[in-house]
Amino acid sequence: MYNFDKKINRLNTNTIKWDGCKDIIPLWIADMDFECADEIKEAIIKRANHNLYGYTKACDEAYNAIINWQKTHNNNELKKNNIVFNTGVMYGVLLAIKLLSDEGDKIIVQTPVYPPFMSTPNSINREVVTNPLINNNGYYKMDLKDLESKLKKDPKIKMMLLCNPHNPVGRVWKKDELEALVALLSKYQVFLVCDEIHGDLMIKSNKLTSIYQVDEKYHNSIIAISSPTKTFNIAGLKVAYMMIKDVTLQERFAHEAKIYGINSINVFGYAAIRAAYENGQIWLNEVLAYIESNFEFLDSYLNEYLPKCHFLIPEGTYLAWVDFSEYGIGDDFFERLTKEGGVFLNPGKIFSLDHATFARINVACSRELLKEALDRIVAFINKNQR
Repeated sequence: MYNFDKKINRLNTNTIKWDGCKDIIPLWIADMDFECADEIKEAIIKRANHNLYGYTKACDEAYNAIINWQKTHNNNELKKNNIVFNTGVMYGVLLAIKLLSDEGDKIIVQTPVYPPFMSTPNSINREVVTNPLINNNGYYKMDLKDLESKLKKDPKIKMMLLCNPHNPVGRVWKKDELEALVALLSKYQVFLVCDEIHGDLMIKSNKLTSIYQVDEKYHNSIIAISSPTKTFNIAGLKVAYMMIKDVTLQERFAHEAKIYGINSINVFGYAAIRAAYENGQIWLNEVLAYIESNFEFLDSYLNEYLPKCHFLIPEGTYLAWVDFSEYGIGDDFFERLTKEGGVFLNPGKIFSLDHATFARINVACSRELLKEALDRIVAFINKNQR
């Protein structure tokens, strides 16, 4: 049994989440405050004890770990030549945009969405088009009517970026939703790149339908990207992989990934991915149970102390998407909450300007820390409510 109630001092450890947060509780960036599985730590120590850290290449065991994991968890049938290693999901997204579109082309995303889905295309002179999700009392759905309208009008749209599970709203897209989406994109010859980095973080009885599960005839225009980093809390090891069934497309990406240098995973990343996928299931089962109980605690807490907040337990991820609109919060609410209230949340406006009253809250922390943060939020709202 792992102890996820354990408090760990992460200050001054070069962690983006905590450094600079001495008197602030940070529940923002998608980074767990749980120690990773013992098997991963032991694999890294074993590799470190070899005492040589030269240039790396992927071994068959690393490929096999991915192949077996994807088959067991997502029923994905992968071969070695379907996999392209890279140093992070967004590096894979960047590579896809560069290879499958030209400057001046357009990339469509479903808002609210993970901010790099918007900033990455813009950084290389692609325009972002939004296809807002439909909010049905906190349960979000795709708006395929709006999507087709935009695809029909604008042939400059060359690619769509999709989150599954969706970050930040927590939807796990069902197979019929994905099939309808892919058929529509195919009709207009638009590539689909699907970020499945949260795909192992299923809440309750939900199960990921990987984009790989859609009809085979669409696979020449589909790329999935995944990683063990969110699942096993090893983001600092910089390891991810693209899953590309079309062989010609895979060879092109493998060639370009090598040119750009993003296929060279650090030596400890290979050790970690094998340990995680081969021996991390018990840890993952326990951490998911703890995260689920934290969501239930959050739901109960909000119902009692902030009943005007709107929140649904997500289908996937460890990220809560909470609407504070009925508390009359101002434009500076989240900045003041950090400075005066001592809690750092992701403000909704970074995911979409239409969601400025929302916050993304990371519940992958000890229950004690989560409760302390919520107590601070309640105190701040009670003091400042208009």
